Amino acid sequence: MSESITLTDAGLLPEDLLPDVSHLVTEDDEPLDNLPSEKQQRLLTETLYSSWNGASNAQGFLVAANVGLFPSSKQPPIVPDVFLSLDVQVAENWWEKRHRSYFFWDFGKPPEVVIEIVSNREGNETGRKILEYARMRVMY
Repeated sequence: MSESITLTDAGLLPEDLLPDVSHLVTEDDEPLDNLPSEKQQRLLTETLYSSWNGASNAQGFLVAANVGLFPSSKQPPIVPDVFLSLDVQVAENWWEKRHRSYFFWDFGKPPEVVIEIVSNREGNETGRKILEYARMRVMY
């Protein structure tokens, strides 16, 4: 992405009103998936980045695998296998903790699409996670 614009940069949220994210677990460094699931995730993300310019061919987009979605700083994230968010850009300083996950208050919205690769029942992808995505107002 060439340029980063966040809600703070756009003047929509003053820096002092942003939630404190220092206590949030944004990565746990635990292996999560099997080889077929990882390959499917990589195929989805790499294909979009290498061949698609976005819905309007002008706006930025973000596609990521196993990245936490944080609708609030007061609840734990939900982690889809893959998600797509249109008309957003990643901050240039994405190594900072406050930019390492998908914080709704930074991007200004939930992602448009989440993808769950259902390989067993342990992840509860067809139960609890579907309800959580609906509460977050994820469209697809």
